[in-house]
Amino acid sequence: MREMASTGTQDGQRGTDTASLHEGLVALARELIGFMQHHAGDPDLGADIAQDALAQAVQSLERLRDPTALRGWVYRIAINRFNDHIRRSMVLRTEDPSLAEGLAASGSGPVRQALVHELDDVLRQELLCLPERQRTVLMLHGVRGMTQPEIARLLSISADAVKMSLFHARQKMRVRLEAYMAGNSTNRDPRG
Repeated sequence: MREMASTGTQDGQRGTDTASLHEGLVALARELIGFMQHHAGDPDLGADIAQDALAQAVQSLERLRDPTALRGWVYRIAINRFNDHIRRSMVLRTEDPSLAEGLAASGSGPVRQALVHELDDVLRQELLCLPERQRTVLMLHGVRGMTQPEIARLLSISADAVKMSLFHARQKMRVRLEAYMAGNSTNRDPRG
């Protein structure tokens, strides 16, 4: 990587800062990949987007003004990359066999496994139908376990906007899933 421009600090100090930022990126890599795999609903796509975001972060480290904001900055890059992908393609593979198989393994029989796979697909499709902000807030809170203030800082929005987005996302998911369950409960074999 090329030497970063001096910002009034000694060259040795700046090199140490760069090295610690690189270490921070390495430490974030696994976490970010896991988050993006869940967020995208596709392990390969999520890993690709996370890796692209990490590569962009490495190339842009000199633009990071506050090293303590590294985590949020990298997440923001990854989320923007994902949203760009959604806008470009509007079609995502939604099958993540590892999640559905893990749930199906706890039940018994092929009927149970088929139901778990179907519900997993429905959940992923419904998540992808949410507006970008609501989907992102719901995933950061539910999957990554981030607090509302953390999400607000990460997305550069107010805490109230996070609360409202989370409220609306949960409400929409609840309504859509209740409608799905009501529509499918009459189509199920009572022996299943």
